[in-house]
Amino acid sequence: MTKRTAGVVSLASVAPSWHTALLVGLVLAVAISGIALTWMGATVLEPRAGAGESKVANLYVPAIAVQWLLALYVCRIGRPSNALRDLLGPAWCVRERVMGDLAIALGLFVLIVGTALALQRFAQVGRSPSVESLLPRRMEERAAWIVVALSAGICEEIVFRGYLLAQFTSLTGSPVVALVIQALLFGVAHANQGAVGAAVAGASGLLFGLVAWRRRSLLPCIACHVALDLAAGFA
Repeated sequence: MTKRTAGVVSLASVAPSWHTALLVGLVLAVAISGIALTWMGATVLEPRAGAGESKVANLYVPAIAVQWLLALYVCRIGRPSNALRDLLGPAWCVRERVMGDLAIALGLFVLIVGTALALQRFAQVGRSPSVESLLPRRMEERAAWIVVALSAGICEEIVFRGYLLAQFTSLTGSPVVALVIQALLFGVAHANQGAVGAAVAGASGLLFGLVAWRRRSLLPCIACHVALDLAAGFA
């Protein structure tokens, strides 16, 4: 099968099958660990917030470390060369490309936030307690949350819409099947946010995957992802 220009939509395998199987195992392990960390945040940290307990060391630092380790794994570990450039897609080398990607990111942001607000108003579906337990409340937590948002936006897009979308397209021969699989895994990776949070993440992952596939770039998805996480932490 021929390889197209950007790794995010390549029909050529971007890594051996074992490499992908190990990544899926790591994602599942991270999901289980995330549920445990969220439980700890909701039952241990929150009741002691008045006593000076902070989420930075207990929740945010581990989350940041895991995100970058997963990105390092898909980009470099077990590979002869760094795959970051191929996974990201075309760089912002011309003004038209920058404006186009940012316009797409803005459209995604409005669509996702608007849908969330509509669900909250008409279906009474809001943030779950597990999600609330993750969000920053103090000044130092808000400062650390900026790093969390940047790390999640960059690393999760590289892992799910970059590596997994390309790899599952190669393995199944179908971009549609690959879109669905990576979205399901993205939802599972957010199981610490509860059933609703995982479902929302899966739907967002499907939308991001479609944009990455059609645009042949992760940059608009990264921009939107970071903006969404920042908005959640500072709303």
